[in-house]
Amino acid sequence: VEPEFPPHYTSRQKFEEVTVEDLGAVDVAFEATLDGMISGRFVDVDGRGFDSAFLKVESSGLSSYGHSTEGDGRFEAEGLPPGEFVISVEMQHREYRLNKPYYYPGTFSRLEAKAVKLGPGETVENLVFRLPAGYRVRTIEGKVLDADGAPVVGAEVFLLCPRSSEPGGYSIEFRPPGTRTDDQGRFSIGALSGETYWIEARGLSKSTAQPAGKDLCSPARKLVVTEDVKDLTLVLGPVRGAVDCTE
Repeated sequence: VEPEFPPHYTSRQKFEEVTVEDLGAVDVAFEATLDGMISGRFVDVDGRGFDSAFLKVESSGLSSYGHSTEGDGRFEAEGLPPGEFVISVEMQHREYRLNKPYYYPGTFSRLEAKAVKLGPGETVENLVFRLPAGYRVRTIEGKVLDADGAPVVGAEVFLLCPRSSEPGGYSIEFRPPGTRTDDQGRFSIGALSGETYWIEARGLSKSTAQPAGKDLCSPARKLVVTEDVKDLTLVLGPVRGAVDCTE
């Protein structure tokens, strides 16, 4: 079964193969979406992309589309209908009621926000959404070791609890950035200057010091990011309680 869609509609599922028994019936369903798209990069003043920011792509109606960046700050919003869209990211204060949006191409003023216009099935690419002044992308690099000092391959490394390092400052709303260690137990993850994080690694034990296959976690470490961080070492041990983001 291969559907024919109206103009400007598409589906991830192009066809479905089914078997119909004698005198039987089979239900076949396809989900179609409009094929309008907006894409670009979320970058700092130096052009370094920031991943994992939760960008909102909103139309003049009630629809709202959220898309996290992934890979050198790239973001993409698919399945958009014709219309005008405003892109923003939420700036988070420790007091939730003081949160405020920051708009494309780089302003806190809604009046200065630039709307992106889409026609039916149109694609708008290569937008550059600049981070607020004072926020620069930094790289945190290091390695994850097992209890016996051996590198851990495929361990997950997360940055948790983003907070501004300034008492009344703002952090950028994001999903916790995460990555995995390579075949030498090394990792690299992006962060923002002026923000405070808790970094944590998780993995399975392969050492003689812990039962094989046991879930392990490194002690969470607090980081105030100002410059690139290199040669950070995280050592896996018994799983502890969740990170207390209020500390």
